[in-house]
Amino acid sequence: MVRSLRKKPPYYTPGNLGLVGLKLAFSGSQSAPGTEPSIYPVVKAVTEGSPCAQAGIQPGEHLLAVNGQDTSLMPLGTIGTRMRGLVEQAVELKLQNQKGEVSERHIIRSRLADSVKGEELQFYVRQALMEQKKKEEALAGGKKKLEPCDLPPLFFNENRSAPLVVEFYESAQGPNPNLEAMIKEEKQKATLGFLRYALADEKLQDLRQEYGIQTPTVLFLPKNCWLLAPEMAVPADAPAAVLSKALKDCLSSKAYEDSSKY
Repeated sequence: MVRSLRKKPPYYTPGNLGLVGLKLAFSGSQSAPGTEPSIYPVVKAVTEGSPCAQAGIQPGEHLLAVNGQDTSLMPLGTIGTRMRGLVEQAVELKLQNQKGEVSERHIIRSRLADSVKGEELQFYVRQALMEQKKKEEALAGGKKKLEPCDLPPLFFNENRSAPLVVEFYESAQGPNPNLEAMIKEEKQKATLGFLRYALADEKLQDLRQEYGIQTPTVLFLPKNCWLLAPEMAVPADAPAAVLSKALKDCLSSKAYEDSSKY
């Protein structure tokens, strides 16, 4: 039996790292004031002289997909990984402008060393190398631990005005009935959002990899939460008392309303 070999990610340098020239933010967030909340990230800025600038992409447009993959569940870090790559390679972007018009853009990555210099360029290279290391660890069977990271656009939008609980469950076992009962009881007292996803859902592959969610997990996201922190993730099979405490903390916490704290 011949084992299939997966291609090792490229080793990025300032000379071969290709960028597209977009800076993204969450719509309606502190990083993009004046924009309406949306499940899709918004273009905050376009680097002058970049491939996206040459393609006519403007700040305020929403990024709907990268290489055909919908970005509504995708964390900003994952979107950045999708857009970066080797110089002269292509990436397909789907955008919607402020008039609601949708367009497909064929973008050729370029070396932006002439327009992005010094610390900013080195930042992109370091970030790409870190992502490469994570991919190599994944290929070697390593498991990523949950670390502080941006909420994906959908969860960000869902918990703007109310706390949100998100359960990831094994299809064979089904959702946790104790958690469902707690949610129903609390929803009689206060507004509370509740989402459920099967771990096997292919649409969540990038999300699971980005957050290191490999087992049934419940995320407790306070109102106006900007950042997912490790203490917000609780094993779905935790004792009822642990789930109840996490839920109460989620409902009462205001610790994550100001993203500048992180």
